[in-house]
Amino acid sequence: MELSIEFDPAQGATHQIRWNVVGPGGDALAPHAGAARTARLTVGSEAAGASRWVLRSEVASPIAEGIRTDGVVLVMTYFPHDYESMLDFDRRITERYTEFCASTGEFYAGTVACGNWDAGWLGEVVWYDVSTIDAAEAVGADVPVPDDVDAIVAECRDRQDRERTRYNIYFEPLPRTG
Repeated sequence: MELSIEFDPAQGATHQIRWNVVGPGGDALAPHAGAARTARLTVGSEAAGASRWVLRSEVASPIAEGIRTDGVVLVMTYFPHDYESMLDFDRRITERYTEFCASTGEFYAGTVACGNWDAGWLGEVVWYDVSTIDAAEAVGADVPVPDDVDAIVAECRDRQDRERTRYNIYFEPLPRTG
């Protein structure tokens, strides 16, 4: 899976961008900032550049090839303590985690290298079949999390360098016109 994000395209924008900056300790430093920026999301091979961010799959989930860009797309970025061990962890848990997420309406595409960011950054891509960020954040909120999935989430957090800033970048579909 490869997801190309072109920022502020001259034409053909598909999404507006909003993000949360998450500081050390998990505090949201800038919730839902940046609503004025737009992007065009495409699945497939594109060249990275000054205005294009290309996310290349490191560990694809079983549903990664079916990711769609017509709903809300969330990219959660972080810096792991150890890049390769994080990928090994993700390979071990991805099938189960994907299965649970899909049962709640959250479609986990897997772990990606963050393209033209500094080396070492990883991201996780999630797609929601909804049209707003508020609706995406509500998906699965009332679903009890099984113990094994709760353990996966806890281990994932332990493998992240939580003393570094992280980003939750939301791509919300622009209203269709015409």
